[in-house]
Amino acid sequence: MIVFSMYYWVVFILAFVLPAWLFSRIIAKAGFPAWWAIAGLVPLVNVVALWLFAFSDWPNQPKR
Repeated sequence: MIVFSMYYWVVFILAFVLPAWLFSRIIAKAGFPAWWAIAGLVPLVNVVALWLFAFSDWPNQPKR
């Protein structure tokens, strides 16, 4: 059985959980569902998601 040290869990939280939480907060403020934050953790999918968010109309902003 593999036992992970406390250092491992701190690094795991800093590397995966914290960015996912931050992404979900930002995405929710933009008006998109917060589950899109998962896309921020998947390589190459995060680039596509960033592209979609950058060039799409945000639901919470008024139309120009």
